[in-house]
Amino acid sequence: FGFVLTMAGLPVAITIYAKQGEVDRVLSLAWLLLYILIPSTLVMFGVFFINIDKKYRHTFYSTERGKDLTIRNFKENSEDSTKASFTFQMLRHHWSSIEEEV
Repeated sequence: FGFVLTMAGLPVAITIYAKQGEVDRVLSLAWLLLYILIPSTLVMFGVFFINIDKKYRHTFYSTERGKDLTIRNFKENSEDSTKASFTFQMLRHHWSSIEEEV
């Protein structure tokens, strides 16, 4: 997500710089780099995801929150040491809803 914001913020930063009256070689170079960097980066990501086995693509994104993952890992494991490693290494608000079980 941060990468997308950076790529979207680059044209904004160039536009702000241009509105300050700074029209020179630096500005034209910045736009040139923008036109080269964004498409080439998107192409590289496309090639990267095309080369990944389809069965592993789901591992690159998840809509599950960290708190939900902590609770699920705690409830799905039977060994106390595994439960402790999934629980106590996380922030307290991740496991506060299952505090009685902990």
